Amino acid sequence: ALQAADATAGTHTITLTSTTYNLILGEITIGNTTQNITINGIDSASTIINMTTTNQDRILFIDPSGTQPGVVTSINNLKFTGGHLISDLYGGGAIQAGGPTNVLNLTKCVFDRNTVDPASGTLGGAISMTGGGALNINQCYFRNNKNPVSDGGAIYYFLQNDVNLTGSMVITNSIFWKDTVIAPGANVEAIGFSGPGASAGNTFS
Repeated sequence: ALQAADATAGTHTITLTSTTYNLILGEITIGNTTQNITINGIDSASTIINMTTTNQDRILFIDPSGTQPGVVTSINNLKFTGGHLISDLYGGGAIQAGGPTNVLNLTKCVFDRNTVDPASGTLGGAISMTGGGALNINQCYFRNNKNPVSDGGAIYYFLQNDVNLTGSMVITNSIFWKDTVIAPGANVEAIGFSGPGASAGNTFS
């Protein structure tokens, strides 16, 4: 369903049932065109996206080029578990997103036991967002996500020092529990960000 929606620009809504979706084909890629995709589960206890050890990788890659503008993705009432990034260095064991004017909205989602392989970089055990755009997280639960190398056991937001890029990260009413960075000396275990600061429209709250 995601691949079919991705093939056509526009607005799409995908509704998932109360079941565990065991992924065996590796990561799912969307965001190759300007689009607005909403994915709705029933609740995060019963609608589960589980990356299996068969072709294990990141779960969802949004805007793989990092340059496609206007990609809006909203995910509600889902659990992401078992993501283990091995395919690239962009980060995010569960989700990698970001790009000019992109938006990722996460509401009432759970991210549990997502990781990044030590050979695949340092960014975000569960979520990595780079290349600009807005990351909005509300009423989500991050637990037992791990980053083996650097800061951001659960989330890493990176905004390049580029005058053409703006971005924001807003996290509200959410819980982080036992999200860890394995490397000694890393000092941001749950959330890490790097960017030009809160100027020119860039906000972190």
